[in-house]
Amino acid sequence: MIRIPKWMLGLFLLFAVSSAVKAQGFSAMSEDVRAYLFDPQIHPGLKQGKIEPEYGDALVYAGSYIYHRAIAGEDVSKEELAIADAMVKNYEPYLDQFEKNPVKSFQDLDTVMHLYIGIGGVYFANFQKPDPEKQAVIERYLDDFKLIARHPGILYYYPIQPYGPGTVLFGLASFYLQYPLSFPDSPRREEFKKIGLDLVQKLDKNLWSETGQKYLFDLVPGYDFTYAYTNSVAVQALIRAYYLTGDKHYYDRAVLSLNAMEKDLFRPDYQGYLAAQDGPAWFRKYEKFNPLYHQQYMPLSALNYIVYGYLLAYQASGFQERDFLQKAEQALNFPQNYLWDHRGRVQHHLAKGRLSEEKDYCAGCNFQLLYNIFLIDQAVKKNPVIPLQGLPR
Repeated sequence: MIRIPKWMLGLFLLFAVSSAVKAQGFSAMSEDVRAYLFDPQIHPGLKQGKIEPEYGDALVYAGSYIYHRAIAGEDVSKEELAIADAMVKNYEPYLDQFEKNPVKSFQDLDTVMHLYIGIGGVYFANFQKPDPEKQAVIERYLDDFKLIARHPGILYYYPIQPYGPGTVLFGLASFYLQYPLSFPDSPRREEFKKIGLDLVQKLDKNLWSETGQKYLFDLVPGYDFTYAYTNSVAVQALIRAYYLTGDKHYYDRAVLSLNAMEKDLFRPDYQGYLAAQDGPAWFRKYEKFNPLYHQQYMPLSALNYIVYGYLLAYQASGFQERDFLQKAEQALNFPQNYLWDHRGRVQHHLAKGRLSEEKDYCAGCNFQLLYNIFLIDQAVKKNPVIPLQGLPR
């Protein structure tokens, strides 16, 4: 009789359990969250494209989740498509309000977030079903923000809530660079492409830290911590610039940004990411900007952007660098193990290991999580739906 050493048996059992968990993936969490988000009794305004609370994210990620599933050939109901369409229609009033009274719009954080982020939902909707009216809305947005895009320096020292100037400016660059990808035959293609590339080049010159191999939160002295939102959103702009120009500098910068976040923000004990590099050096800075950042703050929203960044890098590598895919998968263990309540909600964050209160729940962040799980599932099946619309496989 062959005796198997206990340590070997234990290793075998550990491997078996790990394999079973990996095989199951994130489907249970995804189905639970999906059922909660699409429950009309919980969200009675869903048919009108309204869901609370969502902070602008749902305008983007409800549509991306629904539309891309339809593109992938999944069974998407007419009711779901109607919800996504309604959310997209809800965007234009924010743009109207901004054009009538920009100062008043910027005084309300909720309005700013819907205005700034929500245009992404219009892009996603057009990707699923091209529409001249949606194109016109996107062009209005890009025209309205030309001043900031051409003169980003006016924001370098301004602590824009809630994510800082670097994040906002890289996000704006992404929206400009998406235009020539979404509308390759438009007569305005080169105009918006140039604005976007010029903006990325200015941010690369002014916000890049050669010492830290990352992009800075802003240019205020002492604000040199690694910040998840700035660097993950930078990846979105850089990958677009790489596709439009073929210049590998942009791809390399994106990879370095991901590396910096892994080095400075990843917590192996939680298998998740901090929003901002923690440490006493930045205590006073965080007290002024966001006190949570010196409390080992690990929000779902930051992790969502990091996961998406890894997926874009994976795509930009020609789906060859599987390490990016594996890191995206690994990151989703954090919400599954620490934030998911098994009652339909993935909560907002951990701070010093303590779960956030239910009032902090973000429905838009949960839609974004669903979208990331869907993209990972497609990639694992080697049937990747393009995570960035308009890019070649």
